[in-house]
Amino acid sequence: MKPQFKFDFGNGVWLAKNLIGLTTSYVLILSVLSISLLMRSKGKTKHEWGRKFVHIAVAHWSLIYYFLIDNFYIALFVPLTFVAVNALSHRFNVIKSIERQENPNYPGTVYYAMSFALLAGIGSAFDLKIYAVGAMLAFGWGDALAGIIGISFGRRKISAPFSEKSTAGSAACFVMCFLISALVPIADSLFTGTPPPPPLYVLGFAFCAGTVGAATEVVALFGLDNILMPAALFFSYLLFGYENLRIIYVALSVSVFVAGIAFSLKALTGDAFFAAVVTGVLLYRTGGVYLFGALIAFYLIASAAGAVRRRAARNAQTLAYAQMINDKGQMTNEDIATHNAQRTTHNEGQIADEGGERRAESRDELGIKDEKHNTNTVMPDEDKEISQQQPSAFNLQLSTSPSAKRGRRAVQVFCNSAPALLFSTLFYFLGDIEYLIGAYGALAFALSDTLGSEIGILSKKQPLDIVTFKPVKKGLSGGVSLLGLFASIVGAACIAALPMLCGVLDLPPEFYTPKLTKPYSILPAVMVLCGGFLGALFDSFLGSRFQAKYVLSDGSGLSDDPASDGSRPLARGFRFVNNNLVNLISCSMAGVVCFAAGLFL
Repeated sequence: MKPQFKFDFGNGVWLAKNLIGLTTSYVLILSVLSISLLMRSKGKTKHEWGRKFVHIAVAHWSLIYYFLIDNFYIALFVPLTFVAVNALSHRFNVIKSIERQENPNYPGTVYYAMSFALLAGIGSAFDLKIYAVGAMLAFGWGDALAGIIGISFGRRKISAPFSEKSTAGSAACFVMCFLISALVPIADSLFTGTPPPPPLYVLGFAFCAGTVGAATEVVALFGLDNILMPAALFFSYLLFGYENLRIIYVALSVSVFVAGIAFSLKALTGDAFFAAVVTGVLLYRTGGVYLFGALIAFYLIASAAGAVRRRAARNAQTLAYAQMINDKGQMTNEDIATHNAQRTTHNEGQIADEGGERRAESRDELGIKDEKHNTNTVMPDEDKEISQQQPSAFNLQLSTSPSAKRGRRAVQVFCNSAPALLFSTLFYFLGDIEYLIGAYGALAFALSDTLGSEIGILSKKQPLDIVTFKPVKKGLSGGVSLLGLFASIVGAACIAALPMLCGVLDLPPEFYTPKLTKPYSILPAVMVLCGGFLGALFDSFLGSRFQAKYVLSDGSGLSDDPASDGSRPLARGFRFVNNNLVNLISCSMAGVVCFAAGLFL
């Protein structure tokens, strides 16, 4: 696919068409800005709604671009003009109707015009205008409606790494991205005269693209959603093109099936289920069948380990209360009520949240601290005596956090899969094997760290801090045990060895990426094993030295959880360093280590 940069003045019809397109572009955009200024002066609408009107209306410039502008330079000229205009307006607050009131320092309008310039340039240069138009329209409508619906109805929030979005707004964004993306292959067929695509393909294409668009809008990395969301939509169209129909449905079907198993085992929450499905499809498309198999192995093994840990916790709880009966002769009404409340909490995992924040009364009344698979319950004096008599049973039950019972959330899926997805995407476009090794290393860390937490907490011995070697409470970040270390090695080995074990499969050519048609050999597997395990050790080191630790309200120890109202004083570490950030950094480090090692192959 070669870029097309010709600028032919010899064709009068061509010149007239592009000049009409250029003129119409400025008329449209200036008209939209004038209407927005008029709306602001009349005070008929809220300021934010006026901004969203501009956001949606200007996105329809993409139709002028598609039908009237054929030249690369003219296609770039229009949005670049408004990059300059919007930059001046942002600097001097000239066009007040399009600037953010709540965050005047955010140059969102500049990013908006930059994203359109990027899409228009790529679409014209590589004859991908239909994808550029679809991304512009889906972004314009999806992002704007996400804001409008979120402001009006968005009471429930989604906790994302760099921002908070509402569930209602994100759902609206997905619906609009889905609907507009569904029109992309249909319009492409209509305007190019090719056979219409099958309905199932259209639905799969729209679902994948819509989910990618909505997920990008939710994450809003560093507030760059005005650039990242249209770019993500455009590249999702490229990845899920018609020629990849079989791959899409195999990846989608297997991802839904496996994520459904994890969801049924309470290893994933509802939002994490969708995040896992999207991650699976993207990894399959960019990294090939073996990397996809590694991701599937991660979810299955991690879900099984979580089920084992939860079952052990239930058995430990039953044993502890049986011992209570033996010691007391009978259970009091207070004991029975406490027992039933804890069993209900354990089985249903319903420590409710609002926007990712658990209710303060649940934490204060139950005395729960949310750590890496660890809780602490403030017990009556008699119960404390029993817990001391039965430390292994009772403490195991108490070391099961509400987040562990409820399963991984979308933000946790993101932190454990984003580095692998980044490396696999680089491998897809650049084709160098070291990027693929980096992706395997990131997944090896994810499973290594998960098994170290899920299995290590079953150890009968008290864990030790990885730096000081002093005993720490079970589940507190930075603590390690021999059982946990062994489980971490096994987890990394599973991911490292999987491609070689799957090499006996004789799959059709389309199930491999164009860059790799066979699994790697023993040396890369050793790199992945070492990188994944080193990442897990690094995760424990960061958890011990830098992750925030808070003093429990009763002074009985430390917790990774600041409490929903932030009332617990900081004992050590940095407040902004939580478990999710530690996982993201460690996962990235494992990928980088494996990538660097792959350079020497």
